[in-house]
Amino acid sequence: MRPKIILYIAMSKDGYIASENDNLDFLNKYHIPNEDYGYTAFMERVGCVIVGRRTYDKVLNMGFPYHENKMVYVLTRDNKRTEKMNLIFINQDIKSLIHSIQLEKDEVIYCDGGAEIAHVFLKENLIDEIIISIVPEVLRSGTELFRNGEIPSNFKLEAKLEFSSGLIQYHFLNEYNQTV
Repeated sequence: MRPKIILYIAMSKDGYIASENDNLDFLNKYHIPNEDYGYTAFMERVGCVIVGRRTYDKVLNMGFPYHENKMVYVLTRDNKRTEKMNLIFINQDIKSLIHSIQLEKDEVIYCDGGAEIAHVFLKENLIDEIIISIVPEVLRSGTELFRNGEIPSNFKLEAKLEFSSGLIQYHFLNEYNQTV
């Protein structure tokens, strides 16, 4: 049985995870002291992170470390190497990678995006859950997460949380990947 894969991501009200030129500034006003929107609790469940190269580079260029206490697989077309023991740049089939990842009991794989990686995972029906934070901003252009900003129809709403910042977080389950 493969590990559970969760896409945890934020997007604008009109379906964009970044504005033009991969700009994430629209998220800044939702960084509120003492409010992480459940991220810390989520990360406690995570065994490893899979992320696309552009998203990985964007986070590093913003001055943030990238999950230094987790195993991180960066999907890339390059043959980049690193000295870090918890970081692997990888160019292989997604299904093969998922099959090769061994996690401890009850740990999940965090699909951190970006949109291109999320699309591949969705196309292969590998995403079991989507936890998506909708910020009340309209971008009108940029990097769209889902076609027409709509969650794929095989995902059903499990929970909804509203925050004082105006952010609304939705938790969806892939009805086709649920075991009885």
